[in-house]
Amino acid sequence: MNPIKTIAEWLSKVPFDIRTEIAFFVLTLLPDYQIQKIADTENLIENFYEWLLKDTDSKLRSIGKVLMIRTFINYTILTKRFEKKDLESTQELWRVVKRETVGNGLLDIIEQMEKNQLQLPLRKRHWHQTLNEWIYLCEGPLSDENIEKWQQSDEELYDKSEARNSFVSNLQAAKKIKD
Repeated sequence: MNPIKTIAEWLSKVPFDIRTEIAFFVLTLLPDYQIQKIADTENLIENFYEWLLKDTDSKLRSIGKVLMIRTFINYTILTKRFEKKDLESTQELWRVVKRETVGNGLLDIIEQMEKNQLQLPLRKRHWHQTLNEWIYLCEGPLSDENIEKWQQSDEELYDKSEARNSFVSNLQAAKKIKD
């Protein structure tokens, strides 16, 4: 299966708040990220999917994104998510975003961070489940071996219109659950 599609489908099943954090971490680590798109919490997931599906017109570009996402998630979330120093690092990252968004009317991201801190025990359980699913993907569909098989296969690239429709329906369902 196309690894971009694998990531998009996995992410669509992750709890909304965790999906938002994953999008936040990945977009923040991009060398050319736009702080406005990250601080726009109402559209953060949509902005992430837009980035995910952009420039996937070749298998090599798709593989590059998959490897980058896999590395980002493994580095920032999988190995460090609940270490004390990483929690402090996350708080510092939030402070940077807050500082850079002051005066832009985008401070709702700070309210989200404060809400997340209050829900930490439940969120840890959701994170552990999400990370176990991620490990399964990295050892299976997103392994180097399977990515290489996909690259050499005749399978077509991810149909962006199909992806967009799937994304929109998943986002609408998540927003209904959240509200």
